[in-house]
Amino acid sequence: IKLDKTKNAVYQDYVQKAVKTLLKDPLVSKAMLLPASKTIPDDCLNAMVDEAREHENKFYAAFTYDCQGHIPTAFPCLEKGAATYYENLKALEKTTEKCCNM
Repeated sequence: IKLDKTKNAVYQDYVQKAVKTLLKDPLVSKAMLLPASKTIPDDCLNAMVDEAREHENKFYAAFTYDCQGHIPTAFPCLEKGAATYYENLKALEKTTEKCCNM
């Protein structure tokens, strides 16, 4: 998943680490256990990427536009948005695992 480099660097760091630790690493480790003859459907992976982007967009909105009680991009808004984002990525990992029959 490519990130928009114009967005806040701290925000990008949160997104990169979350995608790696909550989505990519768990799925890759499960995929490595599959038989070599097993292929993972492209439509399943494409749906995962699309949904991950949607969650990332919601996280960015919570961090910037919907930041209430603080200036946009304030750390409390980053943390609040990150908590929801992390939960969404964990759920997406489980959904993708089922979709790909891992």
